[in-house]
Amino acid sequence: MLKFLRLVYYQGHRDSTINLSPGITGIIGISMSGKTSFVRGFRWLKDNRPLGFKFHSKFTKNPKTEVHLGVDDRVITARKTAAKTHTYKIDTKKKPFRRVNRSVPDEVENLINVREINIQREWDNPFLITGSHGEMAKAISKAIQTDIIQEGIAWIRKEASKVRAKAKVVSGDIEEIKLNIDSLEEIKDVHPFITKLERIRESSDSLGEEKHAILQIANDIKKAEEKIKKGKRLLTAKPLFKQLLQIDKDLKNLETERQLLENIQDMTSQIVTSERSHNKMVKEYISVLKKEGKCPTCFGPLNYKTIRRVKREIQITK
Repeated sequence: MLKFLRLVYYQGHRDSTINLSPGITGIIGISMSGKTSFVRGFRWLKDNRPLGFKFHSKFTKNPKTEVHLGVDDRVITARKTAAKTHTYKIDTKKKPFRRVNRSVPDEVENLINVREINIQREWDNPFLITGSHGEMAKAISKAIQTDIIQEGIAWIRKEASKVRAKAKVVSGDIEEIKLNIDSLEEIKDVHPFITKLERIRESSDSLGEEKHAILQIANDIKKAEEKIKKGKRLLTAKPLFKQLLQIDKDLKNLETERQLLENIQDMTSQIVTSERSHNKMVKEYISVLKKEGKCPTCFGPLNYKTIRRVKREIQITK
């Protein structure tokens, strides 16, 4: 289990540490607070990317950058200097892995045990929600390791193809030898012995090939059985897949309803704005009439009853 991640002179961090909770962990915070640097630091330790030294902090003269990752009761440290000396260190090991080029040491990679599917960046689509059915199936297959079955079958087919190719070559050699023997008519007396010897050799070669092929197939079957046992977990993923499809359908319905609500809110806001504008114009109109002191229809003296009548006719609201 990942417990903490510490950055030392990595981008904008002098020496910063975050503790990681069990299960799904998300890093949140305001913009420019260094969240992305933690993700990049983790990916640098996990994948040894990027290969340069541009991630080193600009504000320090210290010539090194370090990333520390707590995994269970051990700590993995990736260290790189301005001289491009890159090492990995597991605290339980006496010696660091000094010759690190483009790859990550197997012991470090196995200890971290995090795949690309376990990481979701800030702008990535929601995991397994907005993807296609094919992408969902592929992700689930990788998560429960059923893809190893297909790899095993492909490997068996490849080996079988090699055996058939070798058998074809040997068969061609035998045919060529037969033609050469038939062309030697002057030594017909040894022909039966050669034929017998050829049959013996052919039987011996055939038995040897059959033995080797049988042993190989038995080994392949054993490996395939082990992979099939792991693949049985795929059956438990079927209800989960159906549930994901239903969630996807419900999310689409909710999105449609949300858009309808937004349209209604926009229309309501426009109506309220129009009513306010109308009331303001009517009030200004009444104010002008009061200043003029005349009815706008009969041009008689303006009084309280006339003003009420005008307001009623133009339907002013309070």
